[in-house]
Amino acid sequence: MTQLKDMEDQLAQQLVVRGGSRWLEGAFTQDGWDVRVAHGRTRSGGLGYRYWMGTHRVERLVLQTLLCRQTLCPQQQKVQQRWQEFTGQTRPKRHEEPALFVHRLAEKVSVEGPDGQRLTARRAKLRVNLTCPEGAHPPRQVQADAWDLFNQTGYVAGGVAPEAIGTATKLPLFLSLDDVKSWLAVNGQPCGTPKNDLTHAAV
Repeated sequence: MTQLKDMEDQLAQQLVVRGGSRWLEGAFTQDGWDVRVAHGRTRSGGLGYRYWMGTHRVERLVLQTLLCRQTLCPQQQKVQQRWQEFTGQTRPKRHEEPALFVHRLAEKVSVEGPDGQRLTARRAKLRVNLTCPEGAHPPRQVQADAWDLFNQTGYVAGGVAPEAIGTATKLPLFLSLDDVKSWLAVNGQPCGTPKNDLTHAAV
């Protein structure tokens, strides 16, 4: 359950207990976003919710998309851009987030493993399956920039992250060169020994 859905359920339960005579409000913070939710009876007599991101009132779908952590999603990027243009506010970043089809680096980059072995990171394009953690849209497939890693004998690692195989959301193992370096620091290997052979869907 998401924080948003949890807050909605809490307010609905409180409204039942209090008899539904007044609007109730709740708030939470997610990834640096300040969110406020109100629940009560509308002028037409039905029950409804109202939502705010900071001081701006928004529709539920917009709020869901802004809260989504799936930075590869084109819909998330589009809404984030419109939000920035409208409010001047950018998404608070917990780390350096990859962008879809933005950074155009060299097709091949030499990287050094922990044992001093020289390897090559090559740019790749993967079709990845995305499931919105906030439920802002149905599952979709997008094309993402990624990296594959090779040594002198051939393919070492890349493609879809192993923890994503068999799940609805499939993300690349290496979205950035920093991901490659981090992986090498943990999975250093003897020279000439391929580490793994993950599902790869380059286009």
